[in-house]
Amino acid sequence: GSPQGPFGPIPRERCCKVVVFDERYTGVVVDLPVLCEAWLGVTAGDFFKTANIPQLIIVQRVHESFEGLEVDEKWEYRHGLTKPFHNVFEKRWKPVGAAREHLPEDKPDWTPEEIQEVEETLMRVADHQPWRVEQETFVDEHEEQQMRREKDNHHLVWEPGRPLPELPKK
Repeated sequence: GSPQGPFGPIPRERCCKVVVFDERYTGVVVDLPVLCEAWLGVTAGDFFKTANIPQLIIVQRVHESFEGLEVDEKWEYRHGLTKPFHNVFEKRWKPVGAAREHLPEDKPDWTPEEIQEVEETLMRVADHQPWRVEQETFVDEHEEQQMRREKDNHHLVWEPGRPLPELPKK
């Protein structure tokens, strides 16, 4: 049967199976609330739009359920791909200026330091230089155990330039 989602069985056309290095996963196709664009950088400053991405496949291990998946009845994922797009579906329909209601007229949205930091990061990205992003994330006990298991099995993770890892014999 179909995997269980937040509204009962996931429709057949939304289900998929994914195999990576002989490991099986189940997936569900969801619609993104905003259009995501894919860009290809040919040289340090030249980028070309290569695709529009309207959907996302959320993948997890076969034995887990999709009960915690936050989608609506039309299978639209309510959040974007990054933290600023959390709950973007509601945010994008706010009236113009609604976000500034609580701010005084003379207070700008961004400080000069924030603007300079973004400009410097964009220049580093355009020049293919490394940059650093810090973000706090809460990790529960189950996720921490999973991360430790993955850290202990780091030799099973393939990295570009290395030969494929030998999988344990069953």
